[in-house]
Parts: sequence; C-alpha cells; structure tokens
Amino acid sequence: MTDQALSTSAVIAGDRRALGDSSALVTHVRRLFADVFQAPVGSDDDFFDLGGDSLAGETLLVAFEHEFSVALPLSVLLEASTPRALARAIVAKRQSDYRGILVPVNAKGSGTPLFCTHGLTGTATFSRKIRKVFPDRPIYALRSPGLLPGETPFVSFTEMARRYVEEIRTVRPSGPYLIFGQCGPANVAYEVAQQLLEAGETVSGLILADPDFRPSRSKIVRSYYQQKGRGALRLAEQNPGLSGTARWRRIVRQAMHAAMGTYEPRPYRGKALVVVSSQHAGRMLDARLGYPALIADIETVVVEGRHRDVFGGMTRDAPGALALAMSSFLDRHP
Repeated sequence: MTDQALSTSAVIAGDRRALGDSSALVTHVRRLFADVFQAPVGSDDDFFDLGGDSLAGETLLVAFEHEFSVALPLSVLLEASTPRALARAIVAKRQSDYRGILVPVNAKGSGTPLFCTHGLTGTATFSRKIRKVFPDRPIYALRSPGLLPGETPFVSFTEMARRYVEEIRTVRPSGPYLIFGQCGPANVAYEVAQQLLEAGETVSGLILADPDFRPSRSKIVRSYYQQKGRGALRLAEQNPGLSGTARWRRIVRQAMHAAMGTYEPRPYRGKALVVVSSQHAGRMLDARLGYPALIADIETVVVEGRHRDVFGGMTRDAPGALALAMSSFLDRHP
C-alpha cells in the first residue's frame, strides 16, 4: 500500500486513476466537458466561452456526480469555470467530505440506504464497487477514525459502532437500515446492526462479506490484544502528525487488530447474509462457534477460492458470487 493509496482523495473515492494524480483528474474533467460540448476542450477553456448555459452546467455536474461521487452546486461554475479549476474544486469537496466519518458514495437514489463499514485499511473504497452493482440505491460508507493526522482511533468495535450509529442517524434518523461489513473488521457492521436493533430500530438486513470471526479467545490472547490497543492509542497521542502509510501501519492497523481480537459478539436476532470464501468457510460457518451459532435467520453463500475471490465481479454486466448474493438478498429484504 502506497502513500498515494491512502491520500485523502483516493481513500474517499477508491479511484486512484481519476483522483490520485491531478493531471489525470484534469484530463478526465476535460473529457466530460468534451462530451457536453461535442468538441475538444483544453484544460483552461472557459465553460461560458464555450457557450455553456444552465442546462449544459446541470449535465456536466450530473456527470461529475456519477464519475466522482461528488455533488457540486451549479454556482461553482461562477468561481471555477475551466476543467483545471473544476478539478481543484472536486478535490477540495472530496477532502472536505472526507473529514467526516460518513462518506456519501451515492446520496441519491431510491430504496433503503446501504451503509458500508470499512475493511482493515479503515477506508471506504469497496463501497465504490458496490455502487457499480446498485447504481440506483443510496449508499454511504463509514471510514475509520484515526486515518487522518490528529485523529484518535477506536480500539473497541462496541465504541466504534456507537460512533457509526450516530453518524448514520445524521442522514437516516430512523429505520429501516441495511448494513454491510467486510473482511476482518466485518464485526463492526455486526455491532452497528446489533445496536440499531437494541435501540428499537428496524434493520432490514445485515450483509457480511468474508468476515474474520475468531471466537473463544483465551484470557492470555485477549490481554495481548488489549495491550495492542493501548499501544495504538499511545502512538496516536505521541505522533499526532503522522500520516499516510506510516500512520496506517503503526496506528490504524494495530487499533483494528485490537478491536477484532477483543470483540465478543452477542446473538443477533435480525436477518443476515454471510458470504464466505471456501478458505474460511469451515471456521466462519461452524455450527457451534461460527455465525450460525449467533444468527438464527442466516443465509450463507460459499465462494470457491481464497479471500480475494469473494470480492471479484462487482459489476452489473458480469456479476460475481457476492454481487449475485447481495442482489438476491436485497430484492427480498429491501
């Protein structure tokens, strides 16, 4: 993982090609200009000099929202009317959005919003792929506190989930809710759904993609992870300016492992879909110690292969096993 992969804009978008390099972003914006005006457009060509009007502006901004998941007001064209200036406006908006924990991936659409928690990196990138499969559904991503300089990470899924529930309620004060979790930290999604149910809310469905659930921790092992969490908090306090890959490796990853190692899930009384790789199926789907022992209303899908094989095929045209399982589940639990 590079510093670029953890840069603010790339973290939000999950699209390093479009946002990881400023010249690439300007080129992308120029192409969208050219689509609107049906003519070649330079980096410093002015929208209004090209004959742009309110209709052309709306068309362009809709394209920005589709391509970059960023909503800009029409008035932005009064201050940033060239592809180069608009590229800067897009980055500024994404960075502003990312200061928050809740990231809008697709704020528009119909149906129950899908709230996606992060993987081990703490970032919101996989939600962009989910949007490709469900372009008409509102989708929000939750990124982990601790990624940005000066932030303190959570070392407990219970506390992390409590914060995420607060964030979710800023855009969705009451249910129903749909919650998605992935990889090692999938249990933070489990805990989010649990806390919503315990608060009397309706959770239409919980989706876990190849989670890493390790029950029956010994006291010695739990003590080890508790110490790991305390170490992460000390590092965050002593190194507030640390950023990029170094921050993720030394602070965020350590905090995430501490949360994973100390979490004790309670029985869940809602509906859930658990999609696992055959590599992890034996442990995750064990009738006594896995998710079937915790979730009464559970659907399971096993994907042949390793962890990474679960996450392939996130397209509408050629959907993989996870996309198909999610589509079927969401059709029945809208």
